[in-house]
Amino acid sequence: MSRAIIGAFFLVWAAIGCAGPMQTAHPGGPAEVTTPGLDRKDLRTVFDGQVQTMMTSYFFKRAVADDQRRNILILPMLNETSEPLEPQLHALLSKLEVALERDGRMDVVSPANRERLISEWIEDAEGYLDPAQVVPLGQKVGARFIASGRLFQKTVTTPGFEGRRYFFYLQVLDVATGEIRWSAERPIAG
Repeated sequence: MSRAIIGAFFLVWAAIGCAGPMQTAHPGGPAEVTTPGLDRKDLRTVFDGQVQTMMTSYFFKRAVADDQRRNILILPMLNETSEPLEPQLHALLSKLEVALERDGRMDVVSPANRERLISEWIEDAEGYLDPAQVVPLGQKVGARFIASGRLFQKTVTTPGFEGRRYFFYLQVLDVATGEIRWSAERPIAG
């Protein structure tokens, strides 16, 4: 029964993420929003910039300087666009894990434990994982922080023009308080 719920969740998630026709920018429209599709290279570039910004931030330096536990749980990256990018977002999650592990200042909750816990959490939540309610999940694994990200789009409309602009958002939550300790949102060039 639990596998059926998890399977249904991912089917609905994939259907929502891939729904709708792609709208392209009108010739002569603003350059910053003319995106006939999302370039995966641009997504990787923005993501790499986000990770570098996080790892050099005041938050990160302070978090690794104190003597408290430094465990971080990384949640799957959410796709809130009409682009079929789940494999690329999964690859970005792995890149974040590797970057943090290589850096050595934070201990990353293992992918196997993460997947098991998320499956249990989805089952307990009747098939839905609400990123805003993940603090108990972090507490369950003894994580001090939770990193989550999402890719989303905004439609820009001006007279005679309609186009999409894509953004990547990455945040780190403090498990003890539920507060956002670091976040950054960047547009993705198209």
